[in-house]
Amino acid sequence: MKINSDSFPCSCTLCSKSFRTKAGLRSHMISHSDDKNFACSMCQKTFKFRDNMRAHFKRHGLAKSHACQECNKMFLTKQYLAQHMLCHDPNELYPCLECGFKFRGMRNLKSHIKTQCKQAKTSPV
Repeated sequence: MKINSDSFPCSCTLCSKSFRTKAGLRSHMISHSDDKNFACSMCQKTFKFRDNMRAHFKRHGLAKSHACQECNKMFLTKQYLAQHMLCHDPNELYPCLECGFKFRGMRNLKSHIKTQCKQAKTSPV
């Protein structure tokens, strides 16, 4: 099926995405801006889009009812808890290819490489 370019007459000058209406283009342009005009009234975290702020705000009413049995950290959902549990699995170690240290969780390894690994900072890219 061929898409008629006339059906998407409004194009973004920054990324060339096309939109059917000027309103669609205006809404899209917010994504290129650093402005965050919508603030959560509970914690003052700011967002580019009202819908994102509303979704965030709803979380303030949710109780963190899923506890990690290893460290007692609390999570909003079973999925977040399951993801967190990987950091306690001794079989899930991620080695740094530069210095050999092993980390629980890919996030910890990436943080190490960015901030602490001396070999990664001195080796040629």
